[in-house]
Amino acid sequence: MRKSLLAGLAVAALVATPSLAVADEPVPNGETWVSYGFLPVPGKALTSFDISWVDTGLNVYALADRSNAAIDTFNISTTSKIFQIIPAAPNNFAGNVPTCTIANACNGPNGIITLRNAGGQVQLWAGDGPTNNPVCTTSCSTIKVFNAAAALVTVIPTGGFFRADELCFAPPNPGIGRPGLVLMANDADAPPFVTLIPTDGPNAFQVIQTIRFPVATNGIEQCQWDGTIGSRGRFLLNVPEVNGPGDDSVAGSVFTIDVSVGVLPDNNAFVTVTPNPSNMALLGNVDIDFCAGPQGMAIGPRPGVDVLLGCNAPAFNGFSNSVVINKGGSGGIGGIIATLQGQGGADQVWFDPLAVHYFITGGSLLPTQRFGITDAVSHQQDQNITIGTTGMTTRRSHSTATWSGSGLGSTVTAAFVPVSATGGSATAPFMSTVCGSSATQGCIAVFGVVPIPNPDVEVP
Repeated sequence: MRKSLLAGLAVAALVATPSLAVADEPVPNGETWVSYGFLPVPGKALTSFDISWVDTGLNVYALADRSNAAIDTFNISTTSKIFQIIPAAPNNFAGNVPTCTIANACNGPNGIITLRNAGGQVQLWAGDGPTNNPVCTTSCSTIKVFNAAAALVTVIPTGGFFRADELCFAPPNPGIGRPGLVLMANDADAPPFVTLIPTDGPNAFQVIQTIRFPVATNGIEQCQWDGTIGSRGRFLLNVPEVNGPGDDSVAGSVFTIDVSVGVLPDNNAFVTVTPNPSNMALLGNVDIDFCAGPQGMAIGPRPGVDVLLGCNAPAFNGFSNSVVINKGGSGGIGGIIATLQGQGGADQVWFDPLAVHYFITGGSLLPTQRFGITDAVSHQQDQNITIGTTGMTTRRSHSTATWSGSGLGSTVTAAFVPVSATGGSATAPFMSTVCGSSATQGCIAVFGVVPIPNPDVEVP
């Protein structure tokens, strides 16, 4: 991908495009998704990574690259050359730490987002594993905040022993006096907890609220900001398992976190969490017959209704599914709207509002890892793309983000899927099918839509 990605999408002038294995034929009224090539990841081979992110305002893609202790990023509209954000010691990312007592719990970077604070300034926030950083007296988990020029602005300790992982953002609401708020999850601590951190005001970049989740017996996963409920909005938070043995064999829950006032004091009286995360008799509210281990989360296409849950474990109905639920109201979430049968094994999921499609990583599907693309209105799968075979490794293609915009007079959609380097076992290695000549290095695979006549039904 030596040219602008937009130009590449228009003329298919990317790096050598590997053959695309498609498990399912395009459905009627659907689209055909094809490989547009891949971007080789510079530095060390990509064997450990986490969340993908796309900022549609900046036309930027970013990846939490643990193998290189970096954030890999490139501008979609101008260049396809990857630039790596690598903060210098002692503020360096933790990287990949295979000696950690809990798998992946010492790694970093992890969750990443871009946001705009009350002054309109662009910031990149990245959760990190424990490092010996000046902001804490011993090794601690942190969030690292960068400005639009990729310069480190501040380092925020979260109070955790293990990694700061997934995060999401509530925009500033001057009408009720609330600053921008970031919710960050420390998923591997005992008990797991989330913190609330303002992006603006006198408490900017400080933890002002810690909410512990003793019922979360298999960590905390993806969250989203839901601005459609009431005048304040609320956070939605995935907990894969509630009061279970730690293997997703017991139902998980979507929790709602209602931030009730503007600038919060440091106590829980001003935050309402539904259901109660300290109730050790609590049962999960996501039906395990259809969704086990809810991890990924995306809102849309109807902002006031639809929430996609990417489910990681096989459900009790015998299939690896993901589900679309009704986000409900002030009393908590609603029931399942649609079951996306066979589209599980998911970690990160994404909804693209212009393409009106769900993008579902199937990195935990065995023996073949998949990337599913599904119409978000009809809930029919357009394509199920083979990413690679797992072998006897822990290498997973579990991360995705998409971009839609105008390229050379037409609207295009690009889906980005980071793919691990081939290897990981001498006898049964992970084998990539989409990285071509960069298979041993790892890549960011790119898929694009080729519309056919008779387009999708409009979103109601």
